[in-house]
Amino acid sequence: MRLLAFILITLLFSCKASKQEKKTEELNVKTVEAREEVSAVAFTEVKSGENSDYKKAQNLIITTQEEMDLNWSKMFGKYPRKPPIPMVDFETKQLLLVAMGEQATGGYTIKVSSIEKTTKGILVTIEDAKPGKACNNTSALIYPFQLIEMPKTEKEITFARVSKINACK
Repeated sequence: MRLLAFILITLLFSCKASKQEKKTEELNVKTVEAREEVSAVAFTEVKSGENSDYKKAQNLIITTQEEMDLNWSKMFGKYPRKPPIPMVDFETKQLLLVAMGEQATGGYTIKVSSIEKTTKGILVTIEDAKPGKACNNTSALIYPFQLIEMPKTEKEITFARVSKINACK
């Protein structure tokens, strides 16, 4: 009787293990497939700063020179002298502007950390960094932003924000 119970229990657990192994194999295959569908998109920073006129956090896609001119004025709204507006070939390129909005002290930054092409569209990952508790910062309001250039695309662009805390020593 004990021998029969032992055999049944062994068979029961061995079946569960093989089902689990199959599930793991399926997940591994799906993960590999998902990795193959994602590719990095090259981009370059055009300008960044911390004294814009963007009071709230926002992400903008700029596809014309007129949009660029309007946003350039807002990016450098608090600067006494604005840098010259760069000319962009909007036939082949587009710009992304990420703004963090008003921050109470210095030490805050925003940047695009990656752009990836997926089967669903374009995923732009933005890294928001704030100062840690041990950091000494200016007591001035700042408005961080970054403007980047990337190849023009008709795919849907999705933004994802990742928060980070800068450690100060």
